[in-house]
Amino acid sequence: MWGVKFIGILALAFVVCATDLEEGLAIMACASRAMKVGVPSLGIPTYNPLKLKDIIFESDDYPLVFKFEFDNITWAGLPNWNLSAIQKSKDSDSDAVFDYELYWKHIEFGAKVYNESVVSEIFKIELEDTTWKGDFKVTKPNEHSNGTINKVGVRWETKNITASYTTSDDEEVKIFPEEFIKIIQDKIESDNLRNYIGDQIYESLEDVWWNTGKVWDLVQWCEDNPDNSAVY
Repeated sequence: MWGVKFIGILALAFVVCATDLEEGLAIMACASRAMKVGVPSLGIPTYNPLKLKDIIFESDDYPLVFKFEFDNITWAGLPNWNLSAIQKSKDSDSDAVFDYELYWKHIEFGAKVYNESVVSEIFKIELEDTTWKGDFKVTKPNEHSNGTINKVGVRWETKNITASYTTSDDEEVKIFPEEFIKIIQDKIESDNLRNYIGDQIYESLEDVWWNTGKVWDLVQWCEDNPDNSAVY
């Protein structure tokens, strides 16, 4: 599945002691810029597009019984989100709690696909009006503790999916039946994927960004590179 690091960057809006929602939104805007241009000094590659790990996609539901292996997977449009959030806690509370929504108008996955009958084709899935919704809870840092990530919830929804592949003659073919598209949508919106994403966000924030203080290195990068980044 997907790498831990990029999912952690998605959630950076909430890793700033969470005493000010506007500051969190500004840091998220900065994270978007960092992902678009890449920041090698922080170990952030360009995410335009993001390169993902190989996966196997299969179904045992008759009559759509298949098994596809995907490699060279890319996700185009990842940093081009719109973020909204509601702070559910008071600034004076020791825990910060948010409801959030990340929205993408258009994102696109591409890959090489293999199965028993097809040696290699270029496969593409396009998603319109995609949202990640969820809640986030963190115990804020103080003089005795760096703080703790307590909860990350994610629900993935998308309204329209199209799938196609490009042949060796560079002809784009859209022949997948509605049943196949429905399987893709069910996989995307499944509890398994939702729980996986939430776990990866949690682990990345807690281990990669929060405990190491790396989020503040990103804040410093924003301050040193103000063009199109967050304003402080």
